[in-house]
Amino acid sequence: MDLQPVEYSLFSGEMSKVKKIWDETFQDPAPFTDYYFDNICKVNDIVVAMVNEKIIGMIHLNYYSVMYYGREVTAVYIVGVAVVPKYRRKGIMKGMMEYAFSYAKKKGVMFGFLMPKNRQYYLGIGFTHVYETKNIRLRIPKVLDYGKHFDPYTVCRLGMCDDAFFDVLALGINEALGKKYEIYCRRNPTYLKQMCLEHKCQNGDVCVLYDTSGDKIIIKGIFSYDVYGKTIYIDRYELFDDTFDIFFALLFDIGSKYGCEICNIMMPDDYYNSLFHNSKNQTVSWLAKNNLVEEITEGYGIMVKSLCDDSTENDICPERFFGQCFFDEIV
Repeated sequence: MDLQPVEYSLFSGEMSKVKKIWDETFQDPAPFTDYYFDNICKVNDIVVAMVNEKIIGMIHLNYYSVMYYGREVTAVYIVGVAVVPKYRRKGIMKGMMEYAFSYAKKKGVMFGFLMPKNRQYYLGIGFTHVYETKNIRLRIPKVLDYGKHFDPYTVCRLGMCDDAFFDVLALGINEALGKKYEIYCRRNPTYLKQMCLEHKCQNGDVCVLYDTSGDKIIIKGIFSYDVYGKTIYIDRYELFDDTFDIFFALLFDIGSKYGCEICNIMMPDDYYNSLFHNSKNQTVSWLAKNNLVEEITEGYGIMVKSLCDDSTENDICPERFFGQCFFDEIV
């Protein structure tokens, strides 16, 4: 097939036209897709490729405020990358990416990041893999009372919190992230509320583990979950203390209350190595003793691409991300 002239532009038409490509490409659950197009697509940018005024490809650009070695910069999370089957392997994706990079750069975006389904392709257009993950599938044991494992910490679900508490939590989470990482998406109340909406539509929520024994709230961990059928999915979390035992007890407790039998966790490699490669860790010993680990596979991880000129003083160097960044699976 001879390829007719392709035009690249920002999308500004009826959202149903790009939603159709999304549905055909990704097969996401309808509640999540509806949430995404009703909320995120009102504030993001969508780059499209068109032939004869027909959309044949798209890239979604979702912007985030990121702390980068002490300064706040704008980054773009690249999602919804798709080309209709008839036009694949014809350079359409590369053309959309080049347009997206140029546009984002003019907006002052410092770098882009994504979860790569095809790592080799993105390496070929300038991305660097900086953050590895594992997917861990566990059986949920039948234990009558997990709650006793939470002491001395308090657990809250953000979907049940009032607005004032979001301000307190955002400050606490940013403080905890800042002590551990040089690069992370900055939290604010709007960010946290958006997380709650995203997971609520998937039968989930966002949980925070914190310590109130002192004169202020100290965040010990945060994670979000979704529930589909008999499986609870943990796609993003961060622990700020040696609280693996509490973390597993908490997610098993939640899964059990939903009637789940399986727990799928996307775990950063540094956590996986410190947990599963430590034979003395009590949590690992307990998981092994009860034969709860069913499968461990490689995750997609995170890749980044600098959008800065090498000559600028604001240059973002991908090598500075190694071991210093935290990216949760936001949209």
